[in-house]
Amino acid sequence: QIQLGHQWNNSTWATSLQATRASSTYRDVAGLQDSQHMRSSGRAIVSYHHRSLGSFNLGALYLRNSDMAAQRYAIAGWSRPFGQQGSVSLNLNHDLDDHKKSQLQLTFNWFFEQRINVGSSLTRQDGRSTANVFASQSREGDLGWGWSANAQSDGAGQARLDYSAPGYEA
Repeated sequence: QIQLGHQWNNSTWATSLQATRASSTYRDVAGLQDSQHMRSSGRAIVSYHHRSLGSFNLGALYLRNSDMAAQRYAIAGWSRPFGQQGSVSLNLNHDLDDHKKSQLQLTFNWFFEQRINVGSSLTRQDGRSTANVFASQSREGDLGWGWSANAQSDGAGQARLDYSAPGYEA
């Protein structure tokens, strides 16, 4: 396997180029569990940050598994913070070969007391829209209680509660 990449940024612009190529016999640890493995991938992204308007990015993504046709995506996004408390983002992943697999997502996040995050997202893909609401509280440092919950408009959802003490993980 060979990997090449380059990243550059300043306070306004950023670029990222990455490429990976593997021989047909190459397997990493994850590949031992699955008959399909990544043969090649590539990514090129350019980003622009404006203090008032937020951050914008444009890019291209290429993925090829061993037994599947290549997947090609054009990606675009915008995000803007609201002080230290919140953010909004809009992202498009456009499948260049199968437009039905393209995805548009709008996300809102709000932070309380540095550890609590609440938000919502609206996703449009394959002619369907899905709304999601979520909330979480991270553990303070690596100790204490943490939790998360989310619910989707299609009826799916989940909740999690965890606790960590010195020398103990539950």
